[in-house]
Amino acid sequence: DKDPTMPTELPVGTKVTVTVPASSANLGPGFDTLGLALALYDTVEVEVIPSGLKVEVFGEGHDELPLDGSHLVVKALRAGLKACDAIAPGLRVVCHNVIPQSRGLGSSAAAAVAGVAAANGLCGFPLDDDRWCSFRPRLRGTRIMLPHPCWGMRWCRGRRFLSMAARNRSI
Repeated sequence: DKDPTMPTELPVGTKVTVTVPASSANLGPGFDTLGLALALYDTVEVEVIPSGLKVEVFGEGHDELPLDGSHLVVKALRAGLKACDAIAPGLRVVCHNVIPQSRGLGSSAAAAVAGVAAANGLCGFPLDDDRWCSFRPRLRGTRIMLPHPCWGMRWCRGRRFLSMAARNRSI
């Protein structure tokens, strides 16, 4: 029997692939409440391995992004695992980047969403829409705080999405 106070350890060999689009969150007067997913996609593959951390980056940013725990996808993945009450003995993270870095197309937000979505998938999708909407991590060591009420929905649902907060819940 599992001790309910201990996180669940993910089995070695568990894999997930996540695809996230570029986005614009600055649509006229909507600023951060109107977002639009765009037709440029990053793909992140994550596998639970026996130990350690292996990060590979292909495409955009391959020669400038970190290949260690400071990579934004890894930080978001670890935050997502914590939210899912899970741990992994080791992780292999492979990023296939198409979204240009630092060009206003949401590459940092896409990386953060990919990490949390990958954690959610590895854990069997315990973060439903309500938990996903309320999960807004500040990623340690970055200036990234995804503040609007439902930060992941335009990526998850892949369409236009209007979000607002009302009495501590997203609408």
